[in-house]
Amino acid sequence: MINFKEIYYYDYENEPIGGGNPYKRCAHCKISAPQINGRLSGHAEWCDYRIKMEEEIRLKDLGKLCMYCGQSMVTDEDGLYCIEHQKIVMEDETCDKFN
Repeated sequence: MINFKEIYYYDYENEPIGGGNPYKRCAHCKISAPQINGRLSGHAEWCDYRIKMEEEIRLKDLGKLCMYCGQSMVTDEDGLYCIEHQKIVMEDETCDKFN
C-alpha cells in the first residue's frame, strides 16, 4: 500500500497566478501551489491531474502498470494491454518483452 504522506506531488502542469502574485497554481483546478503543498488531496476533486494520478495509484496498487515503462495498462478480453507500447501483455510479463 502506498503511504501518501511520503509522496510529494509536484509534476502537475502549472501557470502563474498573476496580478503580481509570485506563486503558481495548477493549470487544471487553479488552486495555488502553496495551498496544494505537494498533496494530491490539495487539488480539487474534479482536477484532471488529481483524477489521472489517483487512477495511476489505483492501477499500481492492482499491479496493472507496465513495469518497464510505467504506463497504465488496461484489461480487455485478451488480457492486459500496455497503452504506451500498444501490445497485449500477459499478467506476469512486461511490455519490454515486445521491444
